[in-house]
Amino acid sequence: MLSNGIEFPLAWLAIAKMGAVMVPVNVQYREQELQYVLNHSEAKLAVAGMQQVEVLQRAQPQCNFLREMAILANEVRSSNNVVDLRSEKEAKVVDVKDMVRRSGENISAAEVEGVLCEHPAVRATAVVPVPDDLRGEEVKAFIQLQDGATLDPEELLAFAQKKLAAFKMPRFIEFVAPPNGF
Repeated sequence: MLSNGIEFPLAWLAIAKMGAVMVPVNVQYREQELQYVLNHSEAKLAVAGMQQVEVLQRAQPQCNFLREMAILANEVRSSNNVVDLRSEKEAKVVDVKDMVRRSGENISAAEVEGVLCEHPAVRATAVVPVPDDLRGEEVKAFIQLQDGATLDPEELLAFAQKKLAAFKMPRFIEFVAPPNGF
């Protein structure tokens, strides 16, 4: 239950990486419609934005398979507050960062993703920060290739190096497959 934004492809790639199946849900669904979709898909995890929390919390007692909720909250990013939502089943707030802070430099995840997506073999990307003892955070890119395409990490980095400053270059690249049916 994510609106159209950067959080949707990040969640989609993360779920694909886990080997799970993502069932997109219309963000305008009401409680009964949401219960129907969650029960018939046997969803065990619901990922939602802050705008959908209320309807999801009302629907969850009737969702037989639902074990957890992850709430993606832009408000957490800007305020640095920890939001703790609890009901019969626990909800966690997940901060999806759109900025990597590497050695004091701010690196826009969207900028790096945009450059990587320009490569003809790349279908989709998600750039995330990963902890680093020396630099605070490092840039990691999850890459999904076009059907039938092959690409070496070195080739992708050489392509990106033409358009990105050295400090913005991903230090880690991981190729992910699309979930079944995509």
